[in-house]
Amino acid sequence: MPFRMEIVPYEDQVVLHGPPSESGGVVLEGKVVIYILEETKIKSLSLKLTGKAKASWKCTYDGKTHVRHAKREIIKMVKPLLPVKTELHVLPPGKHEFGFEIPFEGSLPETVHVKNGSVQYILKAIADRPFPKRKATCRQEIQIIRYSFPGSVSHLEPINVHDVWNDNIPYEISLPVRSFGLGDIIPVTIKLFPEVKDATFKSVSCHLKECVTYCKPETVWDG
Repeated sequence: MPFRMEIVPYEDQVVLHGPPSESGGVVLEGKVVIYILEETKIKSLSLKLTGKAKASWKCTYDGKTHVRHAKREIIKMVKPLLPVKTELHVLPPGKHEFGFEIPFEGSLPETVHVKNGSVQYILKAIADRPFPKRKATCRQEIQIIRYSFPGSVSHLEPINVHDVWNDNIPYEISLPVRSFGLGDIIPVTIKLFPEVKDATFKSVSCHLKECVTYCKPETVWDG
């Protein structure tokens, strides 16, 4: 191909620390790389960041089931890498790199991809070329994840549950801290205190349940 372009972020993920009300945010650094085989004229080169939340659900009225969709724009930002000027930018054959820094506010929601909704962030590089050439574009999804502050009080609080199973077996379930991040191992300690001598158990199991809550974004339309 005579013209090829790619977005190369220096980090695979944007990591935010702490709750949205306290996080200071981060800056994502990277570069847009253009590969060309011949001298090329460009009107401008820009990088666009968009973040959107989407949700869909079913509802019934008039005896029929309808699918409704909703979306909300979270962020929209354009950063010029080669600004528009009177004369065109002329790039010689070869590889050309244009560095960028994109700020991500600490209040932004995390990336989500589930069955009925998503929160997604996309970087789009746009090279505007003079007629009759078309605009050249490329896209790169940026994933945002969030971790609690390691030293926050709420993060360090343990979980301890005491109860009696089947009216005759007291038990205790404990976890060392209250919150965990992606990829963390969750250590769960289960202690049984049977009141019957020589009591035996077939098995002890632990189940992790995930709960997802969908909030309706601003714009709603029927599908």
